[in-house]
Amino acid sequence: MKIVVFAENKQADKINAPFVEVAKKVYKEECLVWDSSCQKDLEYFAQNKDNRIYEKVLDYCYENDVEYLFIVYLHHPEYLIAELNVRNYKGSSLKTKIIYGSDWRLATISDARIKALADLLREPCVYKMVNYSNIGEKATYPKSLCWDIFWNNPKVVLSQALLYADVKRLPQEEARKKFNLPLDKFIYLFFGTMYYGKGLDILLNAMKKIEDRNILLFVSAASVRINYDLNFEDLKQENVIWNPNRVEDEEISYLFSACDAVVMPYRKTYLNCGSSVLTQSCQAHKPSIVPNITPYQDLSMEHGLGVRFNVEDADSLALAMIDLRNNYSYFKNSATYDDYICKIPSWEEFITNLFK
Repeated sequence: MKIVVFAENKQADKINAPFVEVAKKVYKEECLVWDSSCQKDLEYFAQNKDNRIYEKVLDYCYENDVEYLFIVYLHHPEYLIAELNVRNYKGSSLKTKIIYGSDWRLATISDARIKALADLLREPCVYKMVNYSNIGEKATYPKSLCWDIFWNNPKVVLSQALLYADVKRLPQEEARKKFNLPLDKFIYLFFGTMYYGKGLDILLNAMKKIEDRNILLFVSAASVRINYDLNFEDLKQENVIWNPNRVEDEEISYLFSACDAVVMPYRKTYLNCGSSVLTQSCQAHKPSIVPNITPYQDLSMEHGLGVRFNVEDADSLALAMIDLRNNYSYFKNSATYDDYICKIPSWEEFITNLFK
């Protein structure tokens, strides 16, 4: 069996790396990792969203009788369907079984994207479309364009979003000292990028409405790749501490152990979008505050993970943060964190099942 794993670009290495490493470990010499070491202009194509991004890897699969091509995350389905169409037109249809990953948010972001994915599913060479979600098999496409093609299609595989970090529970005092955080405050954690969809500005506005000076927000987020005009003055509030440094994998356990709870102030654009922060907060056994959209409210309700707020509403978010603080013992002790974590397959299990 010949397998090619397509790892698109260095910017996505955080996502690509576990898939690549485990695939190489499980399938060894049968597995070729197709990245910039195989194709020198791949990085350029990826960065510039060039329509030729899949051309050479498909040529390789066609010429070398590759059985499986796994595209870790399909960023450009429109380009892939165009490549397959031209091969069909030229009479050189691909026999390689293509597997590609996606998530519900990007899969349904527009009718044009939905139609492109529907067209791909009709292609004989497309073997699986793996949709990563925090709610796994319970995730479904909303009834929209091409619903009949996605619904109950054996090519569509609903997968739990996998674990990207091994978050351990450490002594809180030790963890707080590592980040120079006060020991006598109730600390909320915001962790991740400063993208607009993450809603950090909404959270900072909510902090202005909280009069309890014992509540502190710890923002651990680098300002790189920010895509909107965040008011950085809001990060200087008395009840906010900002860590602008990148948190390495070995520090993530300390980060989550240092806080009392985690807040995810995501906007509506995160509807149907997975979150590694949510799984990491469960690993750390930390209650969370999440927006009332799927999949966050679904998991919060099923496993008692914390409090929900009205999405994009700073007043509702502030009230939710006060509620969790005032009823902390209840939320911390009633949640079934491990029941959720146990549903997530290991990387080895996922990769092994992928090529069946």
